[in-house]
Amino acid sequence: MDAQKTGFWRSLPGILTGLAAMITAVGGLYLALSDRSEDGPQVEPSPPIPQPPPPKPEWTVLADEAFVSLPNGWPAGRFAARLVPQMERNVLEGKYRWSLQFGDAFTGPTWAHLFNLPYGPKVEFYAAIDISIVEASGYVAVALVFGKSGESDYAFKISPPNLYTLYRYDGENSIVLVDWTPGDFDTSRPVRIAVESVGGRLSFFINSKKVGEQLWHQDFLGGGFALSVSSRKNQSVVVDFDNFVLKEPN
Repeated sequence: MDAQKTGFWRSLPGILTGLAAMITAVGGLYLALSDRSEDGPQVEPSPPIPQPPPPKPEWTVLADEAFVSLPNGWPAGRFAARLVPQMERNVLEGKYRWSLQFGDAFTGPTWAHLFNLPYGPKVEFYAAIDISIVEASGYVAVALVFGKSGESDYAFKISPPNLYTLYRYDGENSIVLVDWTPGDFDTSRPVRIAVESVGGRLSFFINSKKVGEQLWHQDFLGGGFALSVSSRKNQSVVVDFDNFVLKEPN
């Protein structure tokens, strides 16, 4: 019996040594597997699911003028001014016609004659109008003006034969946002220009084709609307406007 006990105690260190070796081996295998898992090929994350564009807003029509007769608040008749001594605005054959003779009293190279439209200030809107340059003895630019607040406004202009530009006037200076750019249109035919202001962006269209986009300026608080015709000293211009539309999102 004593011999058996002695043999057991003699073999116990070997057993413990074997167990220690086995634990070490298992731990090493685990670390090896762990390292292999960390260093091995990584699973590529799934690509993000494309999000659909935000839905286009539903619109409420505020104005839809085809100029069968003169709309209320749109003046007609002859107006006298020092800078534009001859001017008539009338509805003629379903169009709102401006006939202007520019004088020579202004000091700058051009002068813009502007008429405020009888619609309240808007921040989000869609405004569009058809422009036909019937006659021009020289330079002419015609604009849809928006964001008009006090002396500040924006002007989306076109000029023959196929140029457009975007200005912001801050009450003292004109800031060019888009320089004169040739477009896919011809002012010898009617041209439809439009401005959309929705969700912090201004979008610009010519003949239903988007030609540009701008983020709202940090000071943009919306405003009223106007039409504008620019020319140089002693020049005459005849412009027809038609199919004016103003809408706001619901």
